[in-house]
This record gives sequence, C-alpha cells and structure tokens, in this order.
Amino acid sequence: RLGVDAMGFAAENVLVVGDSFSKDVVPAKAVGCRVAWLKGEGWGGEVIDESVPDVIITDLAQLLALL
Repeated sequence: RLGVDAMGFAAENVLVVGDSFSKDVVPAKAVGCRVAWLKGEGWGGEVIDESVPDVIITDLAQLLALL
C-alpha cells in the first residue's frame, strides 16, 4: 500500500507482478491492486488459491498482452 500511495496511483489502476503467492499476490490483492502471478517452481509448501490473482502467467513475455 505504501508504494501505491507514494506514487499517487489508485490501487485498482496498478498491476502487481509477483512470483510469490503469499508475499506478492495476497498482499497486493488485499490493497485492491490487479495481480499477475508469475507461476513457477520452487515455492513448495505455500497454500495456493488460483482464483486470487487476476491472471496467471508462466513467462514474463506474457505481460505484453496485459498492457
């Protein structure tokens, strides 16, 4: 939230891209941002609800279609 407020943007106009479900996706959704989850390997043990992010991507090149 601090970053969104500091930049003067409305949270709903911000797209957060993150690879950690619990550290990126969940907090960004909690403040009202749109979220693209970069789903990969290596984050075992996290509880994942794939309905939380607005979009799930597997490659950063997929971001171009979202802009």
